[in-house]
Amino acid sequence: MKIILTTFVYLPECSGGTEVLTHSVARDLRSRGHEVLVVTGAPKHAQSAKSGGFDEYIYDDIRVVRFLNTPAPFERKSSILELDYANYAFSAEFGQVLDTFQAEYVYCFHLKRVSAAILDEC
Repeated sequence: MKIILTTFVYLPECSGGTEVLTHSVARDLRSRGHEVLVVTGAPKHAQSAKSGGFDEYIYDDIRVVRFLNTPAPFERKSSILELDYANYAFSAEFGQVLDTFQAEYVYCFHLKRVSAAILDEC
């Protein structure tokens, strides 16, 4: 099975409870033969001056796709908080990730920074 896990930030830059839980589940799913992709937002120190777009990296043999958001509001939003949950630029990019990866399941551990708007794409 192809499975996407989402979380607002991920290892190695951030190592709180949600990140560790997401990684543990990703490793367990891989050990059971599933193809796993983690989709995450960028921590504040890794944010880009350019709004939108993804970069990729591998962490502990898990493929990670990270959305590089700006530290300031964009997309006609008045606040960064609003972008955390209604980021349509991210959801459009996420739709492309879904199409390319062809996930059978998406599990959202946390929607902050990856936006609740991805639920429409799913």
